[in-house]
Amino acid sequence: MAQEFDPLELKTRFAADGYACPINVLNADEVASVMGAIRPDGKKLNPLTRIKPHLLIPELWDLVRHPHVLAPLKTILGEDIFCIGSSTIEKEPGSDAYVAWHQDATFWGMDRPAGATAWLALTPSTRLSGCVQVLPGSHGSQIQHRAPNDPNNMLGAREEVEELPSLENAVAMELQPGQMSLHHPFVLHGSDPNRAGHERVGFAIRYFSATAYQSGGSVTLVSGQNRSDMELEDFTGLSGQGLAQHAARTRKFASVIKREKEAHLKSADKEA
Repeated sequence: MAQEFDPLELKTRFAADGYACPINVLNADEVASVMGAIRPDGKKLNPLTRIKPHLLIPELWDLVRHPHVLAPLKTILGEDIFCIGSSTIEKEPGSDAYVAWHQDATFWGMDRPAGATAWLALTPSTRLSGCVQVLPGSHGSQIQHRAPNDPNNMLGAREEVEELPSLENAVAMELQPGQMSLHHPFVLHGSDPNRAGHERVGFAIRYFSATAYQSGGSVTLVSGQNRSDMELEDFTGLSGQGLAQHAARTRKFASVIKREKEAHLKSADKEA
C-alpha cells in the first residue's frame, strides 16, 4: 500500500484538530505478517506480553520503525522520536468492552505533550465494530480525570474524563486493515462496544519527541537521537532472560502510571 499524505496538510490538521486519519501504512501481506506475529499458533498474547510487545516480537520491533509509520510522525514531531509504549488492542464482538473518553497522557508523566498515538488497524475498525472516536480541538490542556474502576472499560488504569463535554462534533476514525490514525496525547477520545460480527484488532504505538522526558521511565529510540537522555530500551526477545528484562521494563512503566495516577487523583480531591 502506497504512502499517501500531504505533509503540510497533515501537520496543519493535527495542530488544529488533534488528529489525522486515515493514513495508508501497510499492504495486505504486511498486515497478515503482523497478525501472525501477535497470534502465534492462533493464540492471543498473554496480558503481560501485550504491554510493550515490540520489545519481544521481531515483527513489532520493525513495525514501530516502519518508514510508512514514521514518515507522518516526523512531519509532526521532527526527526528525533521515542516510542514510550505499544500494545495490542482486541475488542471481541458482542462484548460490553469499551474505552471511556479520556486523554492518553493523563498518567504518563511526560514533561510536555509533544507526542502522538498511532492506532494501526489490523481488521476493519468501523462505527459498528467500535472504532476510535475523537473530539476535534479538545487537545488544548490537561482535563481532570477520575477512575471509577468499571471492569468493562478497557483502559489499564480504568480512567475517564470527569466532566465530558458535548460529543455532538465527535468524529469516528474509521480504518481499513493497513490504515492508521494519529491523535494528540491530550485530545479527548474513546470507543463504543463492538457490535460487528468480527473481532476488532489494532496495534497502538505511543510516540513522543525525543526532546521530551518521562521521569522514571524507559523508552525505545526509533528515529534520530536521544535528546533528553532517557533510559533506552533494547530488543529482548522471548527467551527466558528476554522475558525477565521485558518484565522489568513493564514494571518500570507501571510504576510511572501508578505514581502519576495517584498524584492526579489526589489533586482532584484537594480541589473538591
